[in-house]
Amino acid sequence: MNYKMNTIQVVATALLAMVLTGCQTSSEHTLGAESSRNVEQRSIVYEPENTYPIVNNHGNMMTYPDLKTMYEKADLVAVVQVNDQTTIKLGETSVGTRSNAVLKEIYKGEGSARGTSIVISEDGGIFDPSQVKGNETRIDPNHPPTEIKGLVEIALDGSTVMKSNQQYFVFLRKSGNPENGYNVVGVVQGKIKISEGEQLVATVDPKEFKEHPAKFILQSQFAGKSKQELVKKVKEMK
Repeated sequence: MNYKMNTIQVVATALLAMVLTGCQTSSEHTLGAESSRNVEQRSIVYEPENTYPIVNNHGNMMTYPDLKTMYEKADLVAVVQVNDQTTIKLGETSVGTRSNAVLKEIYKGEGSARGTSIVISEDGGIFDPSQVKGNETRIDPNHPPTEIKGLVEIALDGSTVMKSNQQYFVFLRKSGNPENGYNVVGVVQGKIKISEGEQLVATVDPKEFKEHPAKFILQSQFAGKSKQELVKKVKEMK
């Protein structure tokens, strides 16, 4: 099943049974050949971006085998600054996130100009389980085994949506719905955060790299490296 903007479905009863992962601080992980054949031994920086506990949603999606294929499939390859965001309710138990972003650097994209604002739409985002019809009894204090209070963030295999006031290196495709602007190539594949000092960092727990190697090739290969190393690789593909 290929995920698109309207395909995340989290059933209320299943939501309550899922394990919630709390917020974490930045940390370093050593990622070696045992984790991925394509990743050399090195320390990578992991900077989770969730403010609320994560509810993981899993599923098959279209992924691409390497950076070159991702580049070829993309309509726009750029560095973006995410500004304001809107959570879109797609169904009773499904959400998406639309981000207004500014193009800072462009490496592919005919007709695109630096400083231009674009919309990027992603699956997942902030969700309030208490608003699900029929969920009232489950959040009742008299039912602690299934109690969920407050907001959560729906993520695909641990990949949360991009966040406001942050920069990312992205591979994007035009959405079939003009309101959605662009979607990330490979759903979760074509994005990586640029942190302080223009260092590329993982926003997905590195343990997911081994479990889902195809989905996170960009983060597994470049997290911990400088942005310029990725820029160099991309320029070689022109």
